[in-house]
Amino acid sequence: MTKSLLFILSVWVGQISYGQQLVRPPAEYYLNLAISDSLSQIKEYSKATQHLNLAFESFGWRGTPADRFKAARIFALANNYDSAFKNIERLWKQEYINYLRLTTDTAFNVLKKKNQLRFDTLIQHIKKVKEEIAPKQNLVWSNYLDSIFLEDQLLRRKWQKAANAYGYSSNEAQKYWPEIHLKDSLNLIAVTNFINNYGWQSKEVVGQTGNSTLFLVIQHSDSATQEKYLPILKKAVKQNKASPGDLALLLDRLSVAKYGYQIYGSQVHEDTATKKTVFFPIKNEKKVDKRRKKMKLQPLSEYGRLFGITYKPIE
Repeated sequence: MTKSLLFILSVWVGQISYGQQLVRPPAEYYLNLAISDSLSQIKEYSKATQHLNLAFESFGWRGTPADRFKAARIFALANNYDSAFKNIERLWKQEYINYLRLTTDTAFNVLKKKNQLRFDTLIQHIKKVKEEIAPKQNLVWSNYLDSIFLEDQLLRRKWQKAANAYGYSSNEAQKYWPEIHLKDSLNLIAVTNFINNYGWQSKEVVGQTGNSTLFLVIQHSDSATQEKYLPILKKAVKQNKASPGDLALLLDRLSVAKYGYQIYGSQVHEDTATKKTVFFPIKNEKKVDKRRKKMKLQPLSEYGRLFGITYKPIE
């Protein structure tokens, strides 16, 4: 398996639902988040906020709840209070409900000091959302899975930053893989234990990020583990506990590994001759968009543009 394929499978996992369609952020979104992460680690918070803005701008000012939470945190640490509050407001409007993370994270203490009333009002709004749409959510489980998600993505964003700057095969990019593989193995133990004990929980119970984490970690595992949990994921999709798009990704990954072709067109790789990103072969390609629509995925031409691929449907 090429590192370029691993790049697609490992990083392009965040998806946001708009209407009835799952939309994946563009490469610029993840690249700027990676730069922001690096700057935040060395406490260059003001510079980090600039790349957060570039990330959200590249995605039409949209962002995943996990990234909006992180943005609120970094803006607060940069003493950009208004932007921090605005990101919390966006969380509320995205029906984010994990108010405990906001009230217990010390990074937000400055917001309480700056404007206690505004902070408390937002927390009350988020609590109300939880009471209305997700009274069953287990915040302990949600926090646990959210932390795994952040660990999973942090190293991959560093790798992506290096890969974009120096190339996929560069030493600067390759140096991250041993640590990524180690983190994957630890996260896999945690997630499989969770699924084995509690089942594949829905976003109503563990939140959108927590629900995505279950798929994300299984996707990063070996083929045997993927095969083992595939029936569980299929059942979860039927029960509306998991995304059809996630199932399509896993089915494609397994199909490419086994047969060299895919069903939904989610898997791409770098052509060794042209160095361009291309799709792996697609079975019965004429009907691929019909299959994608059934799995609530955007048309392949739109998906291809995320990777710089100009795709024309076969008639």
